[in-house]
Amino acid sequence: MAVTEQSNTPSSWRLIRYEDAHVESSGSQFFSYLIVSGVAAYANIRVELMPLVYIDVPDYWGIEVVGSVSFVALPAITPYEVRLPLDRAMGRKGIEVIGADGQSMRIDVTFEDRLNPDDGANLDLLHTKSGRTLGGRTLGGRTERIDTAIDDEA
Repeated sequence: MAVTEQSNTPSSWRLIRYEDAHVESSGSQFFSYLIVSGVAAYANIRVELMPLVYIDVPDYWGIEVVGSVSFVALPAITPYEVRLPLDRAMGRKGIEVIGADGQSMRIDVTFEDRLNPDDGANLDLLHTKSGRTLGGRTLGGRTERIDTAIDDEA
């Protein structure tokens, strides 16, 4: 039995095209989401956002839009929308959404935009110990959630 050389790129996942990519507030969460939408060529395609792996933090963290079809491909124009929380995959300046055919879009996202999408509405729920200040806000260190309920029995 002969051993054949295989590609390091899995053939089951492929880059796919997208139509829109933007960063949106997550509402009650403390981070934003990358939301990517488009139209896929198969009804049974599974679309995901996969952050690239880096040794050091880049200016723009690459996030690939990939799709996989299991078993038999069922051709049909199918809209999709996928989300990725921006709690880890984040470059110094933002993110880069990468699709098929050389498609690429850089989105500038600051540290405050990522962790504070509601312009400070959620900062009242945070208390940071041993942190640094940035723009008048305390960042870094250990972050704890403060219970906002008032104890009437005290």
